[in-house]
Amino acid sequence: MKPSSSAPTEAGGALLSLRIFAFAATAPVLLARTRLASLAAALEPARPPAAEPTAAAVAARVARVDGVLAAGWPIVRRGCLTRGLTRYRFLRELGADVSLKFGLANGSGDWAGHCWLELAGQPLAEPRDPRPTYAETWRIAPSSAIDARTAARSVPGSGAQR
Repeated sequence: MKPSSSAPTEAGGALLSLRIFAFAATAPVLLARTRLASLAAALEPARPPAAEPTAAAVAARVARVDGVLAAGWPIVRRGCLTRGLTRYRFLRELGADVSLKFGLANGSGDWAGHCWLELAGQPLAEPRDPRPTYAETWRIAPSSAIDARTAARSVPGSGAQR
């Protein structure tokens, strides 16, 4: 076992990295083919995780996702949207109670958008806190994702399978 002061590592090997790469590479297709109201359910893992992960496990998963995203360029798009969607999907799979926030900022008449993750009400793995700059316009949170998935399953003709 490595000392706790070393960089975070995570089990899962090549298969986890391949899954992260495949998701990140297809994230633009997911966005193009998924209604905004259904996006939360599409990002939620099929099975709920057993337990809340440790802070070290969350840090290791973020490091794994970020490493795969960096190595995947130019196939994987750079930017906060691909990074945010991919981090959210794989942190939720791990069991982290994260939210994906979307915001807009108006700087001298030019609008800019950004998305980021929050864990326990604080930005996760951001170089600086985006909240003073970006006004939150929308969010995906675990409870909204679970509610959306349940609603899709109960609507006749929704295409969701039970």
